[in-house]
Amino acid sequence: MTEEGDSCSFFNCHEYVVQTSINSVQGRDVLLGGSDLPSSEMTAGSTGDSTVIESMLTDFPNPYVPHNSTAFKQTRIVRIPRIFDTQSYDDQNSCPQFSEYFPGTEPGALTPTFDENGVSHGLSSKSPLESYLTHQEFQTIIKGINERLLRAYYPWTWRNVIGNILSFFTLYMSDYFIKPQIDIDLAGIELFIKTTNESLNDIKIMSLKRSGYLSLDFQIPSQGTSLSS
Repeated sequence: MTEEGDSCSFFNCHEYVVQTSINSVQGRDVLLGGSDLPSSEMTAGSTGDSTVIESMLTDFPNPYVPHNSTAFKQTRIVRIPRIFDTQSYDDQNSCPQFSEYFPGTEPGALTPTFDENGVSHGLSSKSPLESYLTHQEFQTIIKGINERLLRAYYPWTWRNVIGNILSFFTLYMSDYFIKPQIDIDLAGIELFIKTTNESLNDIKIMSLKRSGYLSLDFQIPSQGTSLSS
């Protein structure tokens, strides 16, 4: 928010700055990669006998696989947030939409500063997803999903109107015999995700049904891991 308090900058709500206080001996190990935290975006400062490590978390443990599995150790999740300032049909009807900003390029994203030697200082919102998708590929995927969601949730198509009328007069018994149009459209989105995954290398888009449409999740390899067969 600006000093005047009259505007806000959009940022990815699925990223966090974590501070860890450790002694100076442990600090060297953590900075060399001994921590479970991603080491690509860390800053360190000393306070007495302790070293304070600040880490920007832009990717997270994978909740879609068992905690004790190999896949859990080899994969991470990058989350694309929901947005709520886009097209809606009226004051009561809107649909899930996801940010088309590539993670780390949002107006409110953190960017490091560079000294005269070109060395960066400070935390960065840069996402590891950048190693696997171009910005154009990312936007094509997000736009494809957003457009399909808009069609699925639009209440005034003739199929939705007729389906709602039938549901009302049959006490929703008709839903057992005629699949609601929104179910057909949402299944089409899952098919789009599955088809898109077939063209991606090392990463995949997770089912929106599994994330509850709260975020659009990309599974990526953990640092130093390749999932290519």
